[in-house]
Amino acid sequence: MIEDVLDSIGGSVSRAVITTAVVNREPVDKLVYIQPNQRHVYFFTELKGLAGEIISHTWEYGGKIIAESRFEVGGPRWRI
Repeated sequence: MIEDVLDSIGGSVSRAVITTAVVNREPVDKLVYIQPNQRHVYFFTELKGLAGEIISHTWEYGGKIIAESRFEVGGPRWRI
């Protein structure tokens, strides 16, 4: 589980939100339901204590990987 991995390296996900946009590094809303006509959604994540770690976000739909984004966490509190 991801929680076990985060615990072993001393980090955490303090926020994780699916949103319609991110402005000034903050989600503008929090989607509970995605409308069928919604063209774009974003996965906002705030990480703590993971500086220097490589993290990936993977989008799946219908059992297939649609997109994957890998990034290095650049500080003790990192929003992406």
